Amino acid sequence: MHDPFYNKSEENYFTIGHLPHLSQEQKVYAVTFRLCDSLPKHVTETYRKESTRLYGDGAGCQEERDRFMHTKMMAYMDQGYGACWLRNPAVRQVVEKALEYVNDRMALVHAYVIMPNHVHVVLETNEGMEIQRVMHSLKSYTALQINRLLHRTGSVWQREYHDCIIRNMGHYENAINYIVENPRYCKEGEYSLKVFVGQGSSQ
Repeated sequence: MHDPFYNKSEENYFTIGHLPHLSQEQKVYAVTFRLCDSLPKHVTETYRKESTRLYGDGAGCQEERDRFMHTKMMAYMDQGYGACWLRNPAVRQVVEKALEYVNDRMALVHAYVIMPNHVHVVLETNEGMEIQRVMHSLKSYTALQINRLLHRTGSVWQREYHDCIIRNMGHYENAINYIVENPRYCKEGEYSLKVFVGQGSSQ
């Protein structure tokens, strides 16, 4: 039986934009992706400079910088910056259906929450399936459908996304709890939340 958690001996890095990513087969990932206007560029740059000031710019401090950036960015986005197209139930349904497609074919989705301007998902990639392929499929399909629905053109999602291979069961439980708790300040009808038990039922 394979180990779904992080294995240091299997490290394989790739880069999207400024962010390095780890890729390992059949692992559980916590992933966050966001709308293109959910975080102003000047705010991102301010956080990036602050993280460098606090932790330095060496490769050995990358994990600390990433954690700092992610925490700051999530707090900012939870305030509902940007157009927040995902407040629209029809737009959220596009993402929900795409996650159902991924769940059947590319990965096992454990939980997700679709917030007004970003999405959190915990998923386990299938054998032979890389996380970047899952995310490319998910983001490209939903971008096309959301633009059609909103009668617009242009970017929908920020090119970069944040992903982390779950380290152990405690980390997994924290990731699920984070998803469940994330919409605590949202109004009913502004978000979609689903936690899967096994492969089918939800709560």
